[in-house]
Amino acid sequence: MDIEELTQVPYSAFPPQHTITFTTNSGEGVNLGAALLGALHDLHHKDGDAFSPEMGVNAKIGLRIQVQGYPEYTRQINARRANRGADPIPLARLCTKIAEEMQKYMVQNDLRLRGHTLNLDNVVLKKLYHVSQGSWQPEFAVVGVPA
Repeated sequence: MDIEELTQVPYSAFPPQHTITFTTNSGEGVNLGAALLGALHDLHHKDGDAFSPEMGVNAKIGLRIQVQGYPEYTRQINARRANRGADPIPLARLCTKIAEEMQKYMVQNDLRLRGHTLNLDNVVLKKLYHVSQGSWQPEFAVVGVPA
């Protein structure tokens, strides 16, 4: 499987404060088509907390998608459960939320690579960077697009 970065404009000139890496049994990255369907059985630590206490995450985070050559996209997504302890959401839920937002972004923008229109099955979520107070930016890669 050929995989290449989906180039994004970094939100901040500063290094990320925290990084979440998404790994599966087949390697690094989660296919967003599968994540949208909740098919995350091979995601490592899928039921674990998406955010650790030292990350200082509040109830919501600002998710920033900034694909080079396309408009910026920012949405607030829930980062904590609506329970008494306001526990962080599980990692699998975070993947699904990012897939939902990327799908909305792709509906608004005809993402193309070498003339081919991308869909969620072409996009892999590799990492999520804490880029500023309350803002997180995903790192995506593209698979299955002819050279």
